[in-house]
Amino acid sequence: MRCALGLIMHKLGINFYDAEESKEGLVYLLKAFELLDSLSDSLKLRHLNVIQDLYNHIAIISSDRD
Repeated sequence: MRCALGLIMHKLGINFYDAEESKEGLVYLLKAFELLDSLSDSLKLRHLNVIQDLYNHIAIISSDRD
């Protein structure tokens, strides 16, 4: 359940970021990161690309650049 909720939060965060609402997007991306980070290692490996995308978008928002 945490995995599915993390993936949904990831999509919501990306949508907020694309709509130029960076602060709300960052909130959802951080929630997604917390949820996905709490998964077992095998599930983390299965969703490695999503986790990499989370790192990327969090860094972009944190550095205030597009």
